[in-house]
Amino acid sequence: KFPENNVEKAGNCIAVNKNRTSAVKSAEDACQKIFIRLEACNKNTEEFLFGTLQSWVEDTFVLKDKVNIETLKNMPDYYLNQGHKTAVISSSVLKQELVFDWQGKSIDLAFKEVLGKKYRNLKVKAVSLNELSPVKDDIFKGDIVIGKLFYRAFLRGGVQGGVWVIDSILKTIEENKNLLELFTRWKEY
Repeated sequence: KFPENNVEKAGNCIAVNKNRTSAVKSAEDACQKIFIRLEACNKNTEEFLFGTLQSWVEDTFVLKDKVNIETLKNMPDYYLNQGHKTAVISSSVLKQELVFDWQGKSIDLAFKEVLGKKYRNLKVKAVSLNELSPVKDDIFKGDIVIGKLFYRAFLRGGVQGGVWVIDSILKTIEENKNLLELFTRWKEY
């Protein structure tokens, strides 16, 4: 559940300095370094990221560039084969978006942070749409490549949303559950 007041939030970063600007910057820098990992496959988180739970909360990132919006609209939801390696379709246009999360982190930096997190000793990589062309299809046999479904959660919930998607995919695989059912449910929201 997204916190609705100061009592429900996860914590505070407090900094002290004779110079107010320096203190504020120190507190904001500390906030950017904290990461709270969400429980994978949690139904409330799923409803928040893909559904209408707490719809009053603004999305973390709102794309502004028409090319980026169109690219995302036309991006496949996912590619699914038999396998356990996970990749995310990268979008080089993210670098051109000048949007920031609640702590001032750019969308490009947030995307890189998602990829840089630890995932059960697996490395999640970014792949371009060009790498997924039918000619090169054999490159990713056995992999799971997530596209639009990842970005829906990432744009809504920032780094936590992106990490939650990957963690949920890996947990579903780990528990030998049906990944296609998970993706279908996310698409149906």
